[in-house]
Amino acid sequence: MVTTLRTSEVAPDGAPAPLRVCFVNDTSRNPNWGCRATTGALKDALAARGAEVVSTIYLEDILSFAPRDSRRWRRAAERFDRLLPRRPFVREVARRAFKRVARRVPDVVPLDARGLDDAALAMAHGEALEFAAERLAAADAVFINGEGAVYDLQRKGRALMLMALFAKRHLGKWVGILNHTADLTHPGMRAFAEAVYPQLDDVTFREARSLESCAPFVNGRLVPDAAFALAPAERGAWASLAARPGHYDVFPDRARFDPTRPYVVVGGSAQFAWARKRDPHMPDAHPTGDPSPGFRSLVEALRARGHQVVLTASDKPDEDAFRPLAAELDVPLVATAAPVLQAVDLIGNAAAYVGGRWHPAIFGLRGGTPFVPLTSNSFKLTALAEMVGLPSPALDSMDLAGSVERAVDLVERHLDEGEELRSRLRGLAARMAVESTGHVAMLPTSAPA
Repeated sequence: MVTTLRTSEVAPDGAPAPLRVCFVNDTSRNPNWGCRATTGALKDALAARGAEVVSTIYLEDILSFAPRDSRRWRRAAERFDRLLPRRPFVREVARRAFKRVARRVPDVVPLDARGLDDAALAMAHGEALEFAAERLAAADAVFINGEGAVYDLQRKGRALMLMALFAKRHLGKWVGILNHTADLTHPGMRAFAEAVYPQLDDVTFREARSLESCAPFVNGRLVPDAAFALAPAERGAWASLAARPGHYDVFPDRARFDPTRPYVVVGGSAQFAWARKRDPHMPDAHPTGDPSPGFRSLVEALRARGHQVVLTASDKPDEDAFRPLAAELDVPLVATAAPVLQAVDLIGNAAAYVGGRWHPAIFGLRGGTPFVPLTSNSFKLTALAEMVGLPSPALDSMDLAGSVERAVDLVERHLDEGEELRSRLRGLAARMAVESTGHVAMLPTSAPA
């Protein structure tokens, strides 16, 4: 049985005790630029609010079933661990064997929203997600960073819904699912949202399309993504540093380009990994494929029109696709190992960005960089383009070859609009940066008495 930990009513000096927060879906350990940027910005906003993060549930804790998720499996794993030789090779074989078996094991996170009540009760009895229940109980409020977890019927989205319901119903905590896109195209995920969102204390959406989709069953709020808080360095000062040979070379990649001349950044897409897992019977399903040929055509077309091109890989699937391409075409590549602020500077000072990654598009907007959206793992890039008044054709990331001319034409259309467009986008993004602190606005200001 989960025990709710009590919080002292006042601090030692007599002031109200700070609000103790459990931060759920901490993505700071993910190499993805946007994940690192968002979690950092949200934690800064919580600190500015006077809240204290006392427990954390990381993204990797909820991505897939693990023995500790079930009390029965955890105990079996502990017994097995005592018998297993300590040799690394043996343990690696055992780990891989479990991964294969786990696909056939019933998950403690339900696939159907009708199983939410029983799963939440199992958490309360310590039978499921015991580690998560303990971390949730340790805080006064549960701050769930939704990001891009709620789409298709992904486990991470379902797990967030389950933890939110458990914390609200069984622990009586203040609970919010915040800073997220809710793509409820899959009817199963819509059922989860309809069951959970109305019970929460706060729900914030980072773009208008999600807000409108969920309006029939929850009074959510539109708040720009927390990553808008990150602004690029002033172009002149940045370019003098970035122009040094090797400034953007981060092993094993090479990124030699001239930042004093206009350049177009080409990024990957969250669709790269998702397309391989997508239910083939769902709308917008995409056959397994290699996106590289289409991006090769895009880079070649941009270069043929005289544009300097820089490839960016803001997540591991992008690296897998772009490293061979960068070597083949001798084009600079900046990948996940680069510090987030260097990525913000790079895209925020670019002439244009073409890609299917949400946060890199935001990095660009803070500097006034227009973007051409490619398809992603949800409608988020199209929604972002609509929010800032840019064309939103959602060109196919997995089969870009047939849309290359359209993409290049849009890049040049943006360039023709010049500083007027950049100034408008920069102003919009600056306002969104101020508004982005709204994700913490509804939190209690101190621990409950």
